[in-house]
Amino acid sequence: MSVGIATASVPPTHLQKIATVLDLSLVAAVEMDQLRFSSSRVLADDAINLCEAGEGLALSAATLSGAIIGQLLYEEGSIDEAYGWLSQRLAQIRNSGSIESAVRAYPTLAKIAASRGERDAARLLLEEAEALGWRHGWTRLVAASLDGQIALLVERRAIRAANILLARLAALDHANGSAPNRGGGWISRYVVSARARVGVVSRASVSDVSALRQLHHEAVCRHDLYLAVQVSVRLIDALLAIGEQQDAACMLLRTLNLGADVGLHQTFVDSGPRVGKLMRQIHRGDFPGNAEARELLPYLRRLLPRPRGVPGFHGVKATCRLKVRGGTLSERECTILILMSQGMSNKQIARRLCITAETVKSHAKKLFVKLAAKNRTEAVARATHQGLIQASGAKLE
Repeated sequence: MSVGIATASVPPTHLQKIATVLDLSLVAAVEMDQLRFSSSRVLADDAINLCEAGEGLALSAATLSGAIIGQLLYEEGSIDEAYGWLSQRLAQIRNSGSIESAVRAYPTLAKIAASRGERDAARLLLEEAEALGWRHGWTRLVAASLDGQIALLVERRAIRAANILLARLAALDHANGSAPNRGGGWISRYVVSARARVGVVSRASVSDVSALRQLHHEAVCRHDLYLAVQVSVRLIDALLAIGEQQDAACMLLRTLNLGADVGLHQTFVDSGPRVGKLMRQIHRGDFPGNAEARELLPYLRRLLPRPRGVPGFHGVKATCRLKVRGGTLSERECTILILMSQGMSNKQIARRLCITAETVKSHAKKLFVKLAAKNRTEAVARATHQGLIQASGAKLE
């Protein structure tokens, strides 16, 4: 009698599905880190949908995708949605998630809590992340938690306490060296960022600026553009702290251009008072003759707080809701159609609305179907003929 290897308990199809979910999640992480937010969201959604549709396939296989979606929602400025999404999955991430899911979810939730003024809740989340990191030997998560705690202390100007945590972070970096399997490379990056964060409120130095420039250069060389943007914000703040305003403004414009192309929002909102002031100066036109700055004005309006007495400053909203044979156009479709009628390209519309060009294309396809149009010219012509928009473009407030 022949004896075969027992495989009935774990069918190959089940393993294949898990492998597919993990592959989708990992690629989604790479896409996000390279600032391809739209494709990252699609891949992460596919991973979660595959888990939900697969009989017996635990959702824990898609914890990374869940963390990525929460992070994307946060960066788009959908704070409440991001909080709801991540908080519902935190227990799963804590119990069966990977280090990558934890290192994305915990700091994002802490930032949301801090943005709501819930500093104690933010601190507790980061302390929980630190404990989880020590328990699993995830030194990168420990470092991310210490970096987040330092940010909270710096915001309160508790510099002495921040320096104590910075010393712990530096000791962790020294203990791990550059061993990639122990998060050594990442820990060094957290040290540089945290040291500069403390420096800009106590003793800003050229050495901090140099270290951040090197970190930014390394991130760009690795095509980790998401990290490059985060480092850019820290570098801009450090440049302002040592009085290099022109250099800071040039770098901010380059970073804003990168962010505008993908709809990056919250990174700039959280950038701190110095960088926020520089964004307001650029918006006011304090750097005349810069065509790049003028093109970024609609994007800046979405990032800056709405001034009192200036209605509609914070965004673009169509004053009409168009009803057509193929169904009612959504507010976003209505706005895109109006901007099309004003001769804007997909890229210009994306910048105006702080979304990606791919998202504009997606909305455009839907409104084309509803208007029974083959292209934007025909869609605008049909809408104008039916009196849905004026020939000069409907009013936007």
